[in-house]
This record gives sequence, structure tokens and C-alpha cells, in this order.
Amino acid sequence: MFKLLISIIFSLSVIFTSVSAEEISDYKVYGESYVVIDGNSNEVILSKNANVKMYPASISKLVTAILLAEHKNKEDMLFFSAKAKDMPEYSVNLNYSSIDVGQELSADFVMKSILIFSANDMAQVVADNLSDELGKPFEDIMNDKLKELGLKNTYFKNAVGLHDDEHYSTAYDLALLLEAALGYEWIRETISIKETSVSLPNGSIIVYKNSNKLLGIDGMIGGKTGYTSRSGRNLVGAFEKDGNLYIITVLKSVYDAEDSYVFRDMYNLMEMAQN
Repeated sequence: MFKLLISIIFSLSVIFTSVSAEEISDYKVYGESYVVIDGNSNEVILSKNANVKMYPASISKLVTAILLAEHKNKEDMLFFSAKAKDMPEYSVNLNYSSIDVGQELSADFVMKSILIFSANDMAQVVADNLSDELGKPFEDIMNDKLKELGLKNTYFKNAVGLHDDEHYSTAYDLALLLEAALGYEWIRETISIKETSVSLPNGSIIVYKNSNKLLGIDGMIGGKTGYTSRSGRNLVGAFEKDGNLYIITVLKSVYDAEDSYVFRDMYNLMEMAQN
């Protein structure tokens, strides 16, 4: 039965229907923290532990993407740094092809690598380039931006989302972060891409496939996944339906072999929010 439900949810050919109010209690959400907000008013529609501090993992890369979009154009070039070279998987340098320190990379390549492949090394590239350019630690640059965006219960220690006990956020704050990111056309365009080919510095072509399994389903326009052993499976996503914008965060869901629970959680919350 469970496998049947998952196949129904992720089938692009299925016609999605809403449930009645009395059926809402049948919807199971495994995430320990979640929120659904109205993306126009920021009104909370549904929530559980929405202001409890959690570990965001790679959802953190949204603020890195925002700062890249603010300070660079697509055609601008960034250098591949020594710290980027040391980044663990997932990284372009380790998972695809070795990149030399000092190699120039287009900002558009870096943005796609961060938001579609979730490349740790490319997030670090942004951190090192902007830190050099602005003359201050990227930790300070990030947290100044987070404060500016009104994220009151968030502090980031790194551009990547690697675990640090002092790197935290909340479901509500991360919904606000995605809402802010959607205000940048470059980011909105990039997170909506399901699959794209990119050229590596050595000239070879690779294909990035978006890990967001709900993308394009039932009004899902984009989002960001995240996972560490400490954070559990995380997802933040935006849906446009009937002229309304819904932003949903699910934190510390189950990371099963098929990577299905967090997406089922979000789909169920979207159904519940409409009833």
C-alpha cells in the first residue's frame, strides 16, 4: 500500500485531487518540524515545532545563492579556491572531474551546481570569492543578509550547510529564506530546472538532475533539499496553485532507501493546507 501511494504521488500522469476535511487526519507527516505559510502574507497555515532550532543542511545554500545573485551576473567569472578543493562530496571536483585551484568558472555554472546538484565545492567558491571581494568573513556576510531578511532564529557558520552545532535555523525561517530567494529571477529560473547539461572546465559535458522529486508536480515551482546524519532529510518548496503561493518546510524527516518520505510529507502538507 505504501509503495502504491508513493507511485501515485510521483507519477506525472496522475490527476491530483483534494481530500475532504474529515480525511485530513489520515495524512501522516514524518518530519519532526514543519510549516506551511502563505507566500503572500507569511501567515502560518499549518505548523509543528516551526520555531524550534534545527539543522538545515544544504538548504543553507539558498543564502549563498542569494548572495551570488546579488553580487554577480551570470557571465562573471569566479576562481576555484583551495578551500573549495577540500570540500567533501557532493562536489563537482570529487564526483565529476578534478578542478585545479585558480580555475575560472562562470557564475552561471556555479549557480546551477549549487541549486541543482547541491555542490559543496561551488558553495565554497562563492564564499571565498565574495569574502575576498568584500573584505570580510563570509560567515559575517551571510548572517548580515539573514538578519536583513528577517530570519530571527537562524545563524549559519558556513556556506555549505555542513554540520556545526552552531549552524541552525527553523522551519519558519527557512520558508522565509526560500520566499526571499524566489525574488531573484536567476534563482527562480535555476531551481525550476529538472535536468540540464553543463560544460566542465575540461570541456566535458555532464548532466545535472534535480533531486527535488516534486518539481513540476501539483504546482511545485522549486525548492531545495538537504541532508546530514544529524539533520535528517530536509526539504523546502514552493507551490503556486489557483493564484496562491504556498511555501512549505519539512525538517528531520526519514531518509529511506528510496528517498520518498520527505517528499510524501510535503505533498501531504500541501493537500492539508488546501482543506
